[in-house]
Amino acid sequence: MFGRHHYPITIDHDKIQIELKSEEKAIRYSRTCNDDNLVKDLFIEKAEFFIEPVEPMLLPEKITSNLLIEFENTILIEPKSSITIYLTFPIEIAAYTKHKKEIRRIDVFSLSRKKYTLYGDPEDGVLCKYWKSKVYNSIPKIEPFQEGIMALHIDNPNTEWCEIGQAVFNAFGMKIYYTDELVSLVAKMKVRDGFDAETSFQNKPIKPLMMKSQEMFLSAKLAVGTGKFVMEHGLCNFLNK
Repeated sequence: MFGRHHYPITIDHDKIQIELKSEEKAIRYSRTCNDDNLVKDLFIEKAEFFIEPVEPMLLPEKITSNLLIEFENTILIEPKSSITIYLTFPIEIAAYTKHKKEIRRIDVFSLSRKKYTLYGDPEDGVLCKYWKSKVYNSIPKIEPFQEGIMALHIDNPNTEWCEIGQAVFNAFGMKIYYTDELVSLVAKMKVRDGFDAETSFQNKPIKPLMMKSQEMFLSAKLAVGTGKFVMEHGLCNFLNK
């Protein structure tokens, strides 16, 4: 389903149905996702049509750019060490056209549950999109039209043990890569000298030969983000030896 398409097309995948066909002088786009239906007539010429996984921050509306992933089990990292774990993350799916360098978003839909939480104190906390994930030691099998896999490299350069139960990311820095079998992100977390950490994304696929998705936050010009998030509210807790 993901990638560039030529119309007319019909896509029928479990809970998602998409049809693109000529309708007099227009191109009719029809989509069903669960019980949500959408029909649009597109008056376009010489435009390419894409369906791709994108940042999971656009639905139900652009409320926040932060994604909080809670670990199903907390993890402990010994001093002066680095590990790589694998987490799931929610995805949204965008249909868009592209002509030269101009991007026009037609539709965004998702099979993932939409939930929010507050990171930090009620007075000065940060609103985040919420997702809970198991922690894996290798890439697990997933439903690629509902969730993706994040490879998270964690570096603890400190002299104390570190306990981590969740991670917060700035979605402006997301670099999503995909095939029809896998949607992926590669991220890193550096535990800092104290009770905080810095997270960011890397611009590379989790496996070779994956296609890169269009960054919808950038194409929509919503904001200029650094692509980093500093976790300052104690989600990385140091343990005494």
